[in-house]
Amino acid sequence: MRVNTWGHAAEADIHYGKAEDIVLQAYGKTVRETGTAGPTVFTLTPDGRLTASRLSAP
Repeated sequence: MRVNTWGHAAEADIHYGKAEDIVLQAYGKTVRETGTAGPTVFTLTPDGRLTASRLSAP
């Protein structure tokens, strides 16, 4: 995982699981993406804060 930040923007490159790559770009707003290898929700804020939350089973 790599997170870059600059004024009101952030970008994260995540390698998750065996073959999943996720790119998140937060330019002025928070972004979220759900990984398929987890399932896990990744959240990136414009200030560079990256969090991951595991989804509960249905």
